[in-house]
Amino acid sequence: MAGPTKTSWYISGGIQVFVPIASKSKVSSDNLRLSAYYPDMNIEIDDFPEHGMGQLQNWSYETDNLLKIGTALIAETGIAFDISDRFKLYSGIYAVYGLSDMRKNEKSSLVSYHTTSLEGKTQ
Repeated sequence: MAGPTKTSWYISGGIQVFVPIASKSKVSSDNLRLSAYYPDMNIEIDDFPEHGMGQLQNWSYETDNLLKIGTALIAETGIAFDISDRFKLYSGIYAVYGLSDMRKNEKSSLVSYHTTSLEGKTQ
C-alpha cells in the first residue's frame, strides 16, 4: 500500500534567451480582396484603393525574416502533487515579460497594412 501523498509548493524564475533562426517568407495570391467593415454603421468598404482597400491580382511578396536575439524575464509558481515515486502532477502559473524586441527593423510590424495605396512594399 502506498504512503500518504505529499504536496509541495514551488517557485522558479530566471532569464530566457530567444535565438532566432534565419528564414525567408514568400507569399502570393491570384486574387486578393481587401475591405473594411464598420459595424456601427453596417457598412463594408471594398473599393477605396487610395486607402488600401480593393482588389489585387497576381500579388506576391518575398522577404527575409530578420530577427535578433531576444530576452525575457520568466517566473513560475504553483503546487506539485506526488502521484508515485517517479511522477508528480503540478498546477501553476507561468509568466513571461519581454525585455527586448526581436525585430531588427523596429519600425516594421509583423502584420502590415499600407494606408495610402494597394501598391508598394509593405515593410
